[in-house]
Amino acid sequence: MHSTFVNNNDSYESFTSDWAKDYATPHDKCIQIHNSINYLINICNQYVLHTSSDTINNRSPVIVRNKHLWFYTSFCSKIKAYNMNSNTLIGNKYIRRHLLLSFVSIIAILTPMSIIFFYKEWECYKNSLKFPFYIPPKFKEPCLAVVLVSIMISVTSGGVICGISMLLCDSTYITISNIIKSYRESLTKKLKTQNLSTFIFNDIKTLKAIVALVEAIDKALNACALLNYCIFTCLIFVTISVAMSNDKTFSTEVVICFITINFLISVHMFYMVTKSGSGVYEEGEKLKKIGFECAGEIFVLKQNDKSFLAFFLLLNNIKDVDLKVTAGAMFVIEKSIFLTMTNAVVTYGVILFQLSGLQIQN
Repeated sequence: MHSTFVNNNDSYESFTSDWAKDYATPHDKCIQIHNSINYLINICNQYVLHTSSDTINNRSPVIVRNKHLWFYTSFCSKIKAYNMNSNTLIGNKYIRRHLLLSFVSIIAILTPMSIIFFYKEWECYKNSLKFPFYIPPKFKEPCLAVVLVSIMISVTSGGVICGISMLLCDSTYITISNIIKSYRESLTKKLKTQNLSTFIFNDIKTLKAIVALVEAIDKALNACALLNYCIFTCLIFVTISVAMSNDKTFSTEVVICFITINFLISVHMFYMVTKSGSGVYEEGEKLKKIGFECAGEIFVLKQNDKSFLAFFLLLNNIKDVDLKVTAGAMFVIEKSIFLTMTNAVVTYGVILFQLSGLQIQN
Protein backbone atom coordinates (compact mmCIF):
# COMPACT_ATOMS: atom_id res chain seq x y z
CA MET A 1 0.00 0.00 0.00
CA HIS A 2 2.83 2.36 0.87
CA SER A 3 4.73 1.56 -2.32
CA THR A 4 1.63 2.18 -4.39
CA PHE A 5 1.39 5.70 -3.04
CA VAL A 6 5.11 6.48 -3.31
CA ASN A 7 5.48 5.18 -6.85
CA ASN A 8 2.51 7.14 -8.03
CA ASN A 9 4.60 10.30 -8.42
CA ASP A 10 4.51 11.13 -12.13
CA SER A 11 2.47 14.24 -11.52
CA TYR A 12 4.84 15.30 -8.76
CA GLU A 13 7.90 14.98 -11.02
CA SER A 14 6.19 17.06 -13.70
CA PHE A 15 5.19 19.56 -11.02
CA THR A 16 8.72 20.09 -9.70
CA SER A 17 10.26 20.18 -13.18
CA ASP A 18 7.87 22.91 -14.31
CA TRP A 19 9.39 25.35 -11.83
CA ALA A 20 12.69 25.21 -13.72
CA LYS A 21 11.08 26.71 -16.82
CA ASP A 22 11.13 30.42 -17.61
CA TYR A 23 7.67 31.62 -18.50
CA ALA A 24 7.29 34.31 -21.13
CA THR A 25 5.12 36.77 -19.24
CA PRO A 26 4.16 37.55 -15.62
CA HIS A 27 0.63 36.42 -16.55
CA ASP A 28 1.95 32.92 -17.31
CA LYS A 29 3.75 32.90 -13.96
CA CYS A 30 0.57 33.82 -12.10
CA ILE A 31 -1.36 31.05 -13.89
CA GLN A 32 1.38 28.54 -13.05
CA ILE A 33 1.38 29.64 -9.40
CA HIS A 34 -2.42 29.26 -9.18
CA ASN A 35 -2.32 25.76 -10.71
CA SER A 36 0.59 24.72 -8.51
CA ILE A 37 -1.13 25.87 -5.32
CA ASN A 38 -4.14 23.72 -6.24
CA TYR A 39 -1.84 20.77 -6.92
CA LEU A 40 0.00 21.24 -3.63
CA ILE A 41 -3.32 21.31 -1.78
CA ASN A 42 -4.23 17.96 -3.35
CA ILE A 43 -0.97 16.22 -2.47
CA CYS A 44 -1.07 17.63 1.07
CA ASN A 45 -4.55 16.17 1.48
CA GLN A 46 -3.33 12.83 0.12
CA TYR A 47 -0.37 12.46 2.41
CA VAL A 48 -2.39 13.48 5.48
CA LEU A 49 -5.12 11.02 4.60
CA HIS A 50 -2.70 8.27 3.72
CA THR A 51 -0.89 8.42 7.04
CA SER A 52 -3.91 8.87 9.27
CA SER A 53 -5.13 6.01 11.42
CA ASP A 54 -8.68 7.36 11.76
CA THR A 55 -11.67 5.84 10.04
CA ILE A 56 -14.97 7.29 8.99
CA ASN A 57 -18.23 5.36 8.98
CA ASN A 58 -16.38 2.14 9.99
CA ARG A 59 -14.59 1.97 6.63
CA SER A 60 -10.93 1.21 5.97
CA PRO A 61 -8.75 4.34 5.93
CA VAL A 62 -7.21 3.42 2.57
CA ILE A 63 -8.82 1.41 -0.23
CA VAL A 64 -6.68 0.51 -3.25
CA ARG A 65 -8.71 -0.46 -6.30
CA ASN A 66 -7.67 -0.13 -9.95
CA LYS A 67 -4.73 2.08 -8.94
CA HIS A 68 -7.10 4.67 -7.44
CA LEU A 69 -6.54 5.72 -3.81
CA TRP A 70 -9.43 6.67 -1.58
CA PHE A 71 -8.56 8.44 1.65
CA TYR A 72 -10.72 9.10 4.69
CA THR A 73 -9.88 11.15 7.77
CA SER A 74 -11.38 13.85 9.93
CA PHE A 75 -8.08 15.74 10.03
CA CYS A 76 -8.32 16.28 6.27
CA SER A 77 -11.71 17.88 6.75
CA LYS A 78 -10.15 20.30 9.21
CA ILE A 79 -7.50 21.27 6.67
CA LYS A 80 -10.07 21.77 3.93
CA ALA A 81 -12.29 23.82 6.19
CA TYR A 82 -9.61 26.13 7.54
CA ASN A 83 -6.34 26.28 5.62
CA MET A 84 -6.59 24.44 2.33
CA ASN A 85 -10.01 25.45 1.07
CA SER A 86 -9.76 28.12 -1.61
CA ASN A 87 -12.99 29.70 -0.34
CA THR A 88 -11.35 30.64 2.98
CA LEU A 89 -8.88 33.04 1.41
CA ILE A 90 -8.95 33.70 -2.31
CA GLY A 91 -12.28 34.79 -3.74
CA ASN A 92 -14.02 34.93 -0.37
CA LYS A 93 -15.11 37.51 2.19
CA TYR A 94 -11.51 38.46 2.90
CA ILE A 95 -10.91 39.56 -0.70
CA ARG A 96 -14.34 41.14 -1.10
CA ARG A 97 -13.89 43.08 2.14
CA HIS A 98 -10.60 44.55 1.00
CA LEU A 99 -11.94 45.31 -2.47
CA LEU A 100 -14.79 47.20 -0.82
CA LEU A 101 -12.29 48.99 1.40
CA SER A 102 -10.27 49.94 -1.68
CA PHE A 103 -13.38 51.33 -3.37
CA VAL A 104 -14.25 53.38 -0.29
CA SER A 105 -10.66 54.64 -0.08
CA ILE A 106 -10.74 55.82 -3.69
CA ILE A 107 -14.00 57.69 -3.07
CA ALA A 108 -12.51 59.19 0.09
CA ILE A 109 -9.51 60.47 -1.89
CA LEU A 110 -11.46 61.75 -4.90
CA THR A 111 -13.89 63.75 -2.76
CA PRO A 112 -11.34 66.18 -1.24
CA MET A 113 -9.49 66.35 -4.57
CA SER A 114 -12.68 67.45 -6.30
CA ILE A 115 -13.34 70.08 -3.64
CA ILE A 116 -9.79 71.42 -3.91
CA PHE A 117 -9.65 71.47 -7.70
CA PHE A 118 -13.12 72.74 -8.57
CA TYR A 119 -14.04 74.82 -5.54
CA LYS A 120 -11.22 75.93 -3.23
CA GLU A 121 -8.44 76.54 -5.77
CA TRP A 122 -10.40 76.86 -9.01
CA GLU A 123 -9.92 80.60 -9.39
CA CYS A 124 -6.24 80.33 -8.52
CA TYR A 125 -5.70 77.62 -11.14
CA LYS A 126 -7.68 79.55 -13.74
CA ASN A 127 -5.59 82.70 -13.28
CA SER A 128 -2.16 81.13 -12.87
CA LEU A 129 -2.21 78.14 -15.20
CA LYS A 130 -0.78 78.82 -18.66
CA PHE A 131 -1.01 76.34 -21.51
CA PRO A 132 2.01 75.83 -23.79
CA PHE A 133 -0.11 76.67 -26.84
CA TYR A 134 -2.77 79.20 -27.68
CA ILE A 135 -6.30 78.44 -26.50
CA PRO A 136 -9.23 80.78 -27.09
CA PRO A 137 -10.42 82.38 -23.83
CA LYS A 138 -13.84 80.71 -24.02
CA PHE A 139 -12.20 77.24 -24.12
CA LYS A 140 -9.72 77.89 -21.34
CA GLU A 141 -11.97 76.78 -18.49
CA PRO A 142 -13.09 73.53 -20.21
CA CYS A 143 -9.44 72.71 -21.00
CA LEU A 144 -8.48 73.40 -17.39
CA ALA A 145 -11.28 71.10 -16.23
CA VAL A 146 -10.01 68.37 -18.58
CA VAL A 147 -6.50 68.72 -17.13
CA LEU A 148 -7.74 68.47 -13.55
CA VAL A 149 -10.00 65.51 -14.34
CA SER A 150 -7.05 63.79 -16.03
CA ILE A 151 -5.02 64.28 -12.85
CA MET A 152 -7.81 62.70 -10.81
CA ILE A 153 -8.09 59.77 -13.24
CA SER A 154 -4.32 59.26 -13.06
CA VAL A 155 -4.41 59.21 -9.26
CA THR A 156 -7.37 56.82 -9.28
CA SER A 157 -5.82 54.39 -11.77
CA GLY A 158 -2.55 54.41 -9.85
CA GLY A 159 -4.38 53.72 -6.60
CA VAL A 160 -6.34 50.85 -8.16
CA ILE A 161 -3.20 49.23 -9.56
CA CYS A 162 -1.39 49.66 -6.26
CA GLY A 163 -4.32 48.17 -4.32
CA ILE A 164 -4.66 45.17 -6.63
CA SER A 165 -0.93 44.40 -6.54
CA MET A 166 -0.95 44.73 -2.76
CA LEU A 167 -3.93 42.38 -2.49
CA LEU A 168 -2.23 39.87 -4.81
CA CYS A 169 0.91 39.77 -2.66
CA ASP A 170 -1.05 39.76 0.60
CA SER A 171 -3.44 36.91 -0.28
CA THR A 172 -0.67 34.82 -1.84
CA TYR A 173 1.61 35.20 1.17
CA ILE A 174 -1.22 34.29 3.55
CA THR A 175 -1.98 31.17 1.52
CA ILE A 176 1.67 30.09 1.60
CA SER A 177 1.98 30.62 5.34
CA ASN A 178 -1.20 28.59 5.94
CA ILE A 179 0.15 25.74 3.81
CA ILE A 180 3.41 25.71 5.79
CA LYS A 181 1.45 25.87 9.05
CA SER A 182 -0.76 22.92 8.02
CA TYR A 183 2.29 20.88 7.06
CA ARG A 184 4.00 21.69 10.38
CA GLU A 185 0.97 20.85 12.53
CA SER A 186 0.27 17.64 10.64
CA LEU A 187 3.91 16.54 10.84
CA THR A 188 4.04 17.31 14.57
CA LYS A 189 0.92 15.24 15.22
CA LYS A 190 2.21 12.28 13.20
CA LEU A 191 5.65 12.35 14.85
CA LYS A 192 3.97 12.03 18.24
CA THR A 193 1.36 9.40 17.36
CA GLN A 194 2.43 7.31 14.35
CA ASN A 195 5.28 5.10 13.22
CA LEU A 196 7.91 6.87 11.13
CA SER A 197 7.78 4.36 8.30
CA THR A 198 4.13 5.15 7.56
CA PHE A 199 4.63 8.78 6.58
CA ILE A 200 8.26 9.94 6.59
CA PHE A 201 8.97 9.43 2.86
CA ASN A 202 5.79 11.17 1.76
CA ASP A 203 6.55 14.09 4.07
CA ILE A 204 10.02 14.52 2.56
CA LYS A 205 8.45 14.67 -0.88
CA THR A 206 5.82 17.17 0.26
CA LEU A 207 8.48 19.37 1.87
CA LYS A 208 10.31 19.57 -1.45
CA ALA A 209 7.09 20.59 -3.18
CA ILE A 210 6.44 23.35 -0.61
CA VAL A 211 9.99 24.70 -0.97
CA ALA A 212 9.67 24.74 -4.76
CA LEU A 213 6.35 26.56 -4.48
CA VAL A 214 7.69 29.23 -2.11
CA GLU A 215 10.72 29.87 -4.32
CA ALA A 216 8.59 30.15 -7.46
CA ILE A 217 6.12 32.55 -5.85
CA ASP A 218 8.94 34.69 -4.48
CA LYS A 219 10.51 34.82 -7.93
CA ALA A 220 7.21 35.89 -9.49
CA LEU A 221 6.14 38.46 -6.87
CA ASN A 222 9.34 39.93 -5.42
CA ALA A 223 9.42 42.78 -7.96
CA CYS A 224 5.75 43.52 -7.26
CA ALA A 225 6.42 43.58 -3.51
CA LEU A 226 9.40 45.92 -3.98
CA LEU A 227 7.34 48.35 -6.08
CA ASN A 228 4.61 48.27 -3.43
CA TYR A 229 7.11 49.19 -0.74
CA CYS A 230 8.47 52.02 -2.89
CA ILE A 231 4.97 53.41 -3.45
CA PHE A 232 3.93 53.13 0.20
CA THR A 233 7.17 54.73 1.39
CA CYS A 234 6.88 57.62 -1.07
CA LEU A 235 3.27 58.29 -0.07
CA ILE A 236 4.15 58.29 3.62
CA PHE A 237 7.06 60.70 3.18
CA VAL A 238 5.09 62.98 0.85
CA THR A 239 2.35 63.15 3.47
CA ILE A 240 4.89 64.12 6.13
CA SER A 241 6.37 66.77 3.83
CA VAL A 242 2.96 68.34 3.23
CA ALA A 243 2.12 68.21 6.93
CA MET A 244 5.37 70.01 7.82
CA SER A 245 5.01 72.64 5.11
CA ASN A 246 4.37 76.30 5.99
CA ASP A 247 2.39 76.95 2.82
CA LYS A 248 -1.06 78.32 3.60
CA THR A 249 -2.53 76.30 0.73
CA PHE A 250 -1.83 73.11 2.68
CA SER A 251 -3.36 74.46 5.89
CA THR A 252 -7.00 74.20 4.83
CA GLU A 253 -9.31 71.61 6.34
CA VAL A 254 -9.83 69.87 3.01
CA VAL A 255 -6.11 69.41 2.40
CA ILE A 256 -5.57 68.20 5.96
CA CYS A 257 -8.37 65.67 5.47
CA PHE A 258 -6.81 64.56 2.17
CA ILE A 259 -3.31 64.01 3.54
CA THR A 260 -4.70 62.25 6.61
CA ILE A 261 -6.64 59.77 4.46
CA ASN A 262 -3.59 59.30 2.23
CA PHE A 263 -1.37 58.60 5.24
CA LEU A 264 -3.78 56.10 6.81
CA ILE A 265 -4.23 54.19 3.54
CA SER A 266 -0.47 54.05 2.92
CA VAL A 267 0.30 52.82 6.44
CA HIS A 268 -2.49 50.22 6.27
CA MET A 269 -1.27 48.78 2.96
CA PHE A 270 2.33 48.79 4.19
CA TYR A 271 1.19 46.89 7.29
CA MET A 272 -0.78 44.29 5.31
CA VAL A 273 2.06 43.34 2.95
CA THR A 274 4.62 43.25 5.76
CA LYS A 275 2.45 41.19 8.10
CA SER A 276 1.50 38.58 5.49
CA GLY A 277 5.06 38.35 4.15
CA SER A 278 6.53 37.98 7.63
CA GLY A 279 4.01 35.19 8.27
CA VAL A 280 5.80 33.03 5.69
CA TYR A 281 9.16 33.66 7.36
CA GLU A 282 7.78 32.98 10.86
CA GLU A 283 6.11 29.72 9.85
CA GLY A 284 9.36 28.60 8.23
CA GLU A 285 11.25 29.31 11.45
CA LYS A 286 8.66 27.40 13.49
CA LEU A 287 8.99 24.45 11.13
CA LYS A 288 12.75 24.33 11.78
CA LYS A 289 12.08 23.84 15.51
CA ILE A 290 9.88 20.79 15.02
CA GLY A 291 12.73 18.39 15.87
CA PHE A 292 13.14 19.95 19.33
CA GLU A 293 9.39 19.90 20.00
CA CYS A 294 8.99 16.20 19.26
CA ALA A 295 12.40 14.86 20.28
CA GLY A 296 11.21 13.32 23.57
CA GLU A 297 8.26 11.42 22.14
CA ILE A 298 10.25 10.19 19.14
CA PHE A 299 13.21 8.72 21.01
CA VAL A 300 11.15 7.21 23.83
CA LEU A 301 8.33 5.67 21.82
CA LYS A 302 10.05 4.89 18.52
CA GLN A 303 13.60 3.95 19.39
CA ASN A 304 13.25 0.62 17.54
CA ASP A 305 11.81 2.14 14.35
CA LYS A 306 13.95 1.38 11.28
CA SER A 307 13.08 4.69 9.59
CA PHE A 308 15.28 6.84 11.83
CA LEU A 309 17.69 7.49 8.96
CA ALA A 310 14.89 8.92 6.82
CA PHE A 311 13.70 10.90 9.83
CA PHE A 312 17.10 12.53 10.30
CA LEU A 313 17.18 13.23 6.57
CA LEU A 314 13.84 15.03 6.90
CA LEU A 315 15.06 17.07 9.89
CA ASN A 316 18.21 18.00 7.98
CA ASN A 317 16.16 19.10 4.98
CA ILE A 318 13.88 21.19 7.21
CA LYS A 319 16.90 22.81 8.85
CA ASP A 320 18.44 23.75 5.49
CA VAL A 321 15.33 25.07 3.72
CA ASP A 322 14.85 28.82 3.57
CA LEU A 323 11.12 29.50 3.51
CA LYS A 324 10.81 33.24 3.03
CA VAL A 325 9.63 35.88 0.58
CA THR A 326 11.62 38.93 -0.43
CA ALA A 327 11.10 42.36 -1.95
CA GLY A 328 13.04 42.44 -5.19
CA ALA A 329 15.43 39.81 -3.78
CA MET A 330 16.95 42.72 -1.82
CA PHE A 331 15.61 42.10 1.69
CA VAL A 332 13.46 39.54 3.47
CA ILE A 333 9.94 40.62 4.35
CA GLU A 334 9.74 40.31 8.13
CA LYS A 335 8.48 42.33 11.08
CA SER A 336 11.79 44.14 11.58
CA ILE A 337 10.77 46.29 8.59
CA PHE A 338 8.26 48.03 10.88
CA LEU A 339 11.09 49.19 13.14
CA THR A 340 13.22 50.32 10.20
CA MET A 341 10.35 52.27 8.67
CA THR A 342 9.41 53.89 11.98
CA ASN A 343 13.00 54.98 12.51
CA ALA A 344 13.15 56.52 9.02
CA VAL A 345 9.82 58.35 9.43
CA VAL A 346 10.77 59.80 12.82
CA THR A 347 14.18 60.93 11.55
CA TYR A 348 12.66 62.51 8.44
CA GLY A 349 9.98 64.28 10.49
CA VAL A 350 12.53 65.70 12.94
CA ILE A 351 14.71 67.02 10.10
CA LEU A 352 11.75 68.71 8.40
CA PHE A 353 10.60 70.21 11.69
CA GLN A 354 14.03 71.71 12.32
CA LEU A 355 14.28 73.06 8.77
CA SER A 356 10.82 74.63 9.01
CA GLY A 357 11.88 76.34 12.26
CA LEU A 358 14.94 77.81 10.56
CA GLN A 359 12.80 79.14 7.70
CA ILE A 360 10.46 80.87 10.16
CA GLN A 361 13.41 82.53 11.93
CA ASN A 362 14.86 83.77 8.65
